[in-house]
Amino acid sequence: MAAASRPRRSPLRIVLLALGGVAAVLIGLLVVLALLPLPSLDLAAQPDPAPDYAAAVERFDAIAAEEERLGVFDKCRSRLLQHGERTDVSVVLVHGLTNCPQQWVQFAETVHAQGANVLILRVPHHGLANADGTAVGSVTNLAALTTPELRDYADTAADLAAGLGADRRVMGLSMGGVITSWIAQERDDVDRAVVIAPALTLPVGPPWLTTGFENLFGRLPSVTLPGSDKTGIDHVYNGETTRGLVAMYRLGSYVRAQSASTPPAVRRIAVDWNLNDNQIDNGQAQVLARDWAEGGADVTVHVFPADLGLPHDVIDPAQPTGDTAVVYPVLLEQLGFDAP
Repeated sequence: MAAASRPRRSPLRIVLLALGGVAAVLIGLLVVLALLPLPSLDLAAQPDPAPDYAAAVERFDAIAAEEERLGVFDKCRSRLLQHGERTDVSVVLVHGLTNCPQQWVQFAETVHAQGANVLILRVPHHGLANADGTAVGSVTNLAALTTPELRDYADTAADLAAGLGADRRVMGLSMGGVITSWIAQERDDVDRAVVIAPALTLPVGPPWLTTGFENLFGRLPSVTLPGSDKTGIDHVYNGETTRGLVAMYRLGSYVRAQSASTPPAVRRIAVDWNLNDNQIDNGQAQVLARDWAEGGADVTVHVFPADLGLPHDVIDPAQPTGDTAVVYPVLLEQLGFDAP
């Protein structure tokens, strides 16, 4: 009696099974990469403070010349609002991811009018102009951003502040809040720090999810993430890049780890967040403020209520849902200045 023949699998089924196997392997590989820690980075401060006003201005002029060579969009170039001499107070203002120094100009002019030298330093790879120089170019520029560059930027900002003023104060939003947090943790030659909506982790999920994001996307080629078209805001990159986010989150991870175990270098700190903000995890801002207070710092907190409807970017006057008339007086007081 002849043996029964096996039914033949269709070519489509064979292809689907093969694709399923490949997908399973790829998913497994991605999980392994997400769980495998990245090589550690030395993110401790490397201070080189400007010894006097002239040295600080000379360093700033070198930065400005380099920005000219790089083709930075005019609005996005670093700004130094100065009084021609070292002042009692110097202020550093740090912009957010994808934005540039233009974000802070209106606020900076108010601070400068009260007698401070004010520095708005452009973060690397931000604000590069498009081909005809009429606006910023592509967010893909941020695929080159690294965490050590952010550390070096923070050191440079604090170094310049030392020469520009006797009492040094730093304020930053979002990525700028992370950088200001690093300065608060590391630089004891800064007298006051104001941290606004620090983007320390992914906006949703526990912190270990951010660690997995760092591990995975810190190894893969950068992916460009779409964003809403910022009509009328010609100085902000549209979208995000995964490598830019990894650079920011890795600095945030360092700050979170250090603040949990080591008192901050800056002894007077304000931490602010906005209950209408869906771009950061406000809970992590609270944890940071708590850790610094437990470390002996004089920490004040301000929470902008949800019913104000403020955006994540509470600084840039170009934000259509912002309200600088509400926000700026709070920030001026935290920096030690009078509201106009």
